[in-house]
Amino acid sequence: MDEIAALAHTLREEIEKSLHYFYLDHMCLLVTRECIDDPNKVPEIYNKATSCVWRDGAWLLMEDTETAILLSAPIINELPPAEAAA
Repeated sequence: MDEIAALAHTLREEIEKSLHYFYLDHMCLLVTRECIDDPNKVPEIYNKATSCVWRDGAWLLMEDTETAILLSAPIINELPPAEAAA
């Protein structure tokens, strides 16, 4: 059983690593009218694959982005998974 658990753990890590880069390809900045009107307002991070915005330390569903501008951030693809960055 320990061998199966170890294999399952390794498989999970590989899947998470692959998904990390998949989701990074869909990250962008959500620039709202408030951001344009107030230069001190920071755009939120939005993921087009999940329709979620990063807010207060959690991913929240936000399907309506029609009034915002979505700016791709291709440089973010250079970042390693969180565990490797630490």
